[in-house]
Amino acid sequence: MIQITFHPQNKTVKVKKGTTILSVALKERVSIRHKCGGKGSCTTCKVKLSGVKNDVSPPRPAEIQRLGQSMLDQGFRLACQTRIFGTVEAEVPVDPLQAAVQARLNFERNRRENNDE
Repeated sequence: MIQITFHPQNKTVKVKKGTTILSVALKERVSIRHKCGGKGSCTTCKVKLSGVKNDVSPPRPAEIQRLGQSMLDQGFRLACQTRIFGTVEAEVPVDPLQAAVQARLNFERNRRENNDE
């Protein structure tokens, strides 16, 4: 068994070699946006990997076309297309909707606290 750590959640799990990052995330309840059902066509499941090119499957032509070489060079991969073969750290981007909801909740909490003073 090998392991993957998801950031910013700091959640580390052990997985079987050859498992996709997205399938691990779904099983472990790590929120990664995805729309196409793992077909690699929507690019919403982008994650940024930390210097592990030999520990994951190489990008396939469709992934290269969708992300572009520049994104791949920066460490971005599609979670649904990337299989894990060694220890991996994946930075999961914050979901924009989740970020907006959290910002609104923080705003409301601050407003209530300021009105109580």
